[in-house]
Amino acid sequence: MPSTVATAPVGQVAVVTSAMMGVTCTAGALGTWAAWHRYGVAVAYVAGEPGTGVADYVGAANTAANVNVLWLMAYAVTCVTFLTWSWRARLNAEQLTPVPHRLARGWVVAGWVVPAFPLIAMEDVWRTSRPDVPSGVEHARSLPRAPLVRYWWCAAMACVLAGVWLVATVEGEATLDALLNTASAMTVLAVLQTVAAGLAVPMIRQITRWQSPNTPPELH
Repeated sequence: MPSTVATAPVGQVAVVTSAMMGVTCTAGALGTWAAWHRYGVAVAYVAGEPGTGVADYVGAANTAANVNVLWLMAYAVTCVTFLTWSWRARLNAEQLTPVPHRLARGWVVAGWVVPAFPLIAMEDVWRTSRPDVPSGVEHARSLPRAPLVRYWWCAAMACVLAGVWLVATVEGEATLDALLNTASAMTVLAVLQTVAAGLAVPMIRQITRWQSPNTPPELH
């Protein structure tokens, strides 16, 4: 029979993680604006528009660089808090429903270097955190799938691809075409990042709700 006791606190770290996702998305939006602003200044400078000089472009480029640093810092903090929440959620899931998962606990963190492993790990956490897990279950793989987790993972993988595109655009000389490609890639990444966060937050909230004591369960 599944247990009703979760031992690792997840409520506060879930709130912090969700908040940091919002901060990261905001930083991404600012980064997108800064990239397009830099491109616009570069176009005006190349066209010889009055009042637009080298100092204007340097200022726009510095602004874009500073915002990107903030974006990366916010993203790094979000990753740390999400991994912390994921680890604690896995501990609780094992306590609530003591059945084998498809991956060992360490893959909750290490799995991010292997495609699809985070999906498998998080889906099993979702499956074994539900309050309606029937008795007699022998393995997490036999429990119902988690569509929300799969949608989140698809969005997260799309972010990775957009990030690869972005890295490719920033290499080489800063021509107008390169600046345009960078701004376009940052726009796509920011949008996909927002979609991924919009799916991750309810996923985090639902699992946290299931694992939190004295909270009425909701089934989805």
